[in-house]
Amino acid sequence: IVISGESGAGKTETMKLALQYIAEVSGKRQEDMNEDGEVKASLEERILKANPVMEAFGNAKTTRNNNSSRFGKWTEIKFDKGGAIIGGSIVNYLLEKSRVVTTGEFERNYHVFYQLFAGADKTMHEDDDNINIKKKYGLGEKKDYFYINQSDTFEVDGINDERDWDELIEAMGVIEMDADDIHNTLSLVAAVLHLGNLQYEIDTASSEEDKVVISNEDQLSLVARFLEVPAEELKRCLTTRGVGTHSVIYVGYNDEQARGA
Repeated sequence: IVISGESGAGKTETMKLALQYIAEVSGKRQEDMNEDGEVKASLEERILKANPVMEAFGNAKTTRNNNSSRFGKWTEIKFDKGGAIIGGSIVNYLLEKSRVVTTGEFERNYHVFYQLFAGADKTMHEDDDNINIKKKYGLGEKKDYFYINQSDTFEVDGINDERDWDELIEAMGVIEMDADDIHNTLSLVAAVLHLGNLQYEIDTASSEEDKVVISNEDQLSLVARFLEVPAEELKRCLTTRGVGTHSVIYVGYNDEQARGA
């Protein structure tokens, strides 16, 4: 099945309907057991539940469509001789990465960033310390984050970010992401948000002309924490480039180069 069309034509919704139909007519459902002896979600359910995850990380509001897929995808469903679904895979391609750092007027970044804030006051049910999402990932207010405040568009008619957050977390569980997988994924989302708030200033102590340093190192520490890398190493990667092979010399970035990096 090839589903094509211009933005807003309904490709994403058509794919959902096609998958639901295929799951419905595929015959008997195969029931798998998890390690605790509980019945896992059927393959059909897991394939359908991949959609909220794909949309959270790949769909965004544009000027033409409030839920526009900013990528292409190939979904493959495998059947046995009796017609039952026995497997599936989804490959995504051509993701619009530039949207992460630059958002057009009246548009939004990817849904997941806004969903994270919508769930900020909630806790993850796996957490013993009962810390809410906002505190867990060092979040402030939406308006404070450069990667999502450029367009000054936070709410969208017809989209309930809090409900979609709940559906995202549920879907992650259904497709068998464990608590560590989910935490690591959300840590990366938080790291990207904090990364966008790094600020640069001229290094007056350097002999290199226009070399910059990061002026808000507390923000750098947050990024390093969620990426789980040493802050000093991260700072070097963000403010310098290595020249040479055997003996590497690090040359400082100017403001434009640092922001580009």
